Amino acid sequence: MSSNERDDVQIDHPRRARTGIPEVVFGAGKTREQIEYIMRELYREHGFAFATRVSPSAGAQLAGALAQASYDERARTLRCGALARTGLLIGVACAGTSDVAVAEEAALTLDAFGHDVLRRYDVGVAGLHRALAGIEQLDACRAIVVVAGMEGALPSVIAPPDRGRSHERRLRSFLRWNRRLACDAQLVRARRRGRQHRQWVRRRRHGPQDCNLALNNKQKGLAVRGLSFRLGDTDRFRRS
Repeated sequence: MSSNERDDVQIDHPRRARTGIPEVVFGAGKTREQIEYIMRELYREHGFAFATRVSPSAGAQLAGALAQASYDERARTLRCGALARTGLLIGVACAGTSDVAVAEEAALTLDAFGHDVLRRYDVGVAGLHRALAGIEQLDACRAIVVVAGMEGALPSVIAPPDRGRSHERRLRSFLRWNRRLACDAQLVRARRRGRQHRQWVRRRRHGPQDCNLALNNKQKGLAVRGLSFRLGDTDRFRRS
């Protein structure tokens, strides 16, 4: 059966010549029959086919119906055949265990296209020692895919230290970012408590940045009181 015999599917076979990799099937919203047909055509043309977001029920049936097929239920990926290995090492990291399914989808996709994968899971910045443990291995990766978590801070911590960026500067950069976030959070909390509990945050646009929190006695319910952050070359935290 050729691709012209179906009016709901037009397979992009020349995509491999244009981009270097065959078309990937996005399984969500497709019927099992549509996925099976596309996978068969791709495998016949390229000796390889790969699909993501395939439901467990459809994946189990397709794994038994297609040649050289394997299905991963956690990542919801379906793979037929293999591509040549590239020898490139790609890192995949996620902040929490709840993000492992998304991270595994990325890891198995990279593996399917011939890359070696280094996995680092549950390394969120809430426990900074987890993210920094074995950081040298991630630095050796050609690229890193990060499932950032709720705060979105993980990429800034594990990004490779290019252009002379040392591990110490990486940590200081994260701390500066976290302190700015703390200042903004205190301002929002104060505004929510009402006009009588307002506070002001002053930030200089040139030179080292100051973030001062001026709180009165009525604001004792806030988590942080009378804190002054000086964000610049010194990068120090002090209590006013």
